[in-house]
Amino acid sequence: MKRRFSNKVPFILLTIIHLCMFLYNFKKHTATTIFTSLFTNIGMAYIFEYVVFTWLKAYHYFPIIFKNRDFDNAFGALLSQAIFVPITATFLTLNKKSWFWKMIFTLYFSIIERMFLHWKLHQNRWWNTTLTTSLIFLYFFISDFWLRNITKKIVQVISYVLISPLFIMHYLYALIFFKRITFGYKKYSWEEAFKLVPLYGLVQTLFYMFISYKRTPLVFLTSIFSIFIIDFCLIKLKLMKVKRYLYLLILHMYTLALNSYSYYAIQNTREWKEAPKEENL
Repeated sequence: MKRRFSNKVPFILLTIIHLCMFLYNFKKHTATTIFTSLFTNIGMAYIFEYVVFTWLKAYHYFPIIFKNRDFDNAFGALLSQAIFVPITATFLTLNKKSWFWKMIFTLYFSIIERMFLHWKLHQNRWWNTTLTTSLIFLYFFISDFWLRNITKKIVQVISYVLISPLFIMHYLYALIFFKRITFGYKKYSWEEAFKLVPLYGLVQTLFYMFISYKRTPLVFLTSIFSIFIIDFCLIKLKLMKVKRYLYLLILHMYTLALNSYSYYAIQNTREWKEAPKEENL
């Protein structure tokens, strides 16, 4: 019990710190700009996590918040890739911080990783802190580049593809946690779910993208029909098991609404049309 409590504390403190950084952005920036920058950064971080963490098993987290070890490990990764690192990148980008501040926050994350390793909250397998340092520093510049070019069509489309699966994934993870739906191919474990759910989210996103960008009755009906056909096939192939189909119906209604806002937010992020000048040190 004592270790379980002590392991939670650093994760909770970091969550509070980064949520404060997130709220600070609303002093100077519109909700649409914050939404577009943050969720695009989360989407990029999730792609990295899907490859390095889910498939290549580069490292392991021990927040000891949940009893299920696979979910507890993934929750630690989610805090890192959905809150800590993306919020910091968004904060630096929106506030036009120079390379000096990017270096400071890169060192900040490197020190956190070393402390987590020392406290046994985090375990590297083949990963190392040098990789963390170099990739986070690069990630901060990618965040800047992305928002500077958000008015370009290709960047807007890719942003949509990065953002939309996040809504689907988090909803499905909640359903899996409460045992209303399962994904898998052998054990129907969390490990299998973390491999399949992002792919499901990405495929469904392509149809939602057609709905958002084409906006014709034929495209809408064809895309919705295709989405339900995919669900039907996954259920028949036993890759997805759902207690009530109502959960999937709610998923698609909820995702359609959020994707409409995503499209609106991306299209209306205009305050960075010109490349921002970096702050002086």
